[in-house]
Amino acid sequence: MKTSLASLAVKNPRKRSERGFFIKDRRGASITTGYMFSLAVSTLLLGFLINSYTGFLGSAEQNVELQSYRVISNNLALKITNFDRMLQSGFNLSAVPDILDTQVVLPRRVAGSNYLVFFTQTEVAVNHSLGRTNTEARAPLDVLNNITPRNFSSEQERFTLYYNNTTGRIDFR
Repeated sequence: MKTSLASLAVKNPRKRSERGFFIKDRRGASITTGYMFSLAVSTLLLGFLINSYTGFLGSAEQNVELQSYRVISNNLALKITNFDRMLQSGFNLSAVPDILDTQVVLPRRVAGSNYLVFFTQTEVAVNHSLGRTNTEARAPLDVLNNITPRNFSSEQERFTLYYNNTTGRIDFR
């Protein structure tokens, strides 16, 4: 009896044309399904990490900006207070010439944006030029002379603090 090679081959009892072939046969689908599931979970975790990191950076930038404004307002308050003490140290204020002044230089930008400086009789306030919340720093002033209230933008960068004889006030130009 002669047997052919074709008759010895084991035939797959399932036909590819049967409905639900891939559902019943899990031999090749499990590796692909596991890989796709791992890829989806990894993508979601990576997206979550990137989103939380950018939120953290925005908060850190605002914190650095606020600290910079505090340093600027305290330095300005110190400079104005020292100028006032110099005027009070025995000078006859009516004899003080207008040339008694001091130069004040501000950083042009903080955290990549301009800011505003407000001078009043009792305090120096520095805040974001667009009015961003929680970015205002105030420093108290302890001066005996009157101060002319003024607002400055950091774009001006330099201004002069002087005693104005005609008004009897510390003024800015």
